[in-house]
Amino acid sequence: MTFYDAAKAYGYIVAVSGEQYFFNANSFRGDAPRKGDRVEFSGDRGPRGLIAKRLLVPAGA
Repeated sequence: MTFYDAAKAYGYIVAVSGEQYFFNANSFRGDAPRKGDRVEFSGDRGPRGLIAKRLLVPAGA
């Protein structure tokens, strides 16, 4: 599950494992993921929690 607020330029992804990852507009190229989109990403741990990097919305997702 994906949530993204374009006005604030950040969002969250809930992974299959149930963990929630933060991401911002710098984490993806092209169109922003939309609510409910399935995405691929690399997860990492930042100073404030889990973060998603290199987001990709696969074609047909």
